Amino acid sequence: MKRRLLLFFVLAFSSFALTAQVGIGTNLPDNSAQLEVQSTSKGFLPPRMSLQQRTGIAAAEGLLVYQTEAPVGYYYFTQGAWQKLANLTEITNALPPAVSGFAANNTGNNIDLKILGVLVPLPDAKNLSGIIANADNTEFTVSAAGRYNISYTVNTRIAQSFNARILVNGATAQGTVVTPSIVSNILQSNAILTLPANAVISLQFYGSVANALLNNNSGATLTIIRLP
Repeated sequence: MKRRLLLFFVLAFSSFALTAQVGIGTNLPDNSAQLEVQSTSKGFLPPRMSLQQRTGIAAAEGLLVYQTEAPVGYYYFTQGAWQKLANLTEITNALPPAVSGFAANNTGNNIDLKILGVLVPLPDAKNLSGIIANADNTEFTVSAAGRYNISYTVNTRIAQSFNARILVNGATAQGTVVTPSIVSNILQSNAILTLPANAVISLQFYGSVANALLNNNSGATLTIIRLP
């Protein structure tokens, strides 16, 4: 009889251990949790170890530990490798640099044209981040490689017949050439270009007319934005 009672309690306890939820700091763990910890004055402290100790573990998928030597932090094991949980500073440093800029020619300049082209100075309303303009404000150097949205607009005081384009490192950028079939006082273009680091961008006019008569306040603008 005693043996039967002992066997009953062993089986009952084993069944409870296999199915019961565990609550620490609570008698009613959430139904969705196998383990719930509640506290308003203490935290959860995972196993802490060195780099050598962490890499020596035959880790299961999802295992979490805290490494106490550089690079210090939480590590979890996923898809056969350890990954570090990045903090805000590490995430920010890993992001590509923000590169964008705007420049304009708002003084109503007359740009003397040449058949082979002339670079347009854009000294006004400059707002540059990660971009450096040369002394003449005709060349704009981007600091980082990437995909860029580059656009320009040209407004002249009268309708004229000349062409405009973007140069990248002295060569015509595909998709940026505007050659009006009729005389016009507005030229504009927008293109997405893949650029190397330190690429030099310029707006160029070219054609057979003597000069381009830029409008006051909004004669020519150039916008450069690095895409995510």
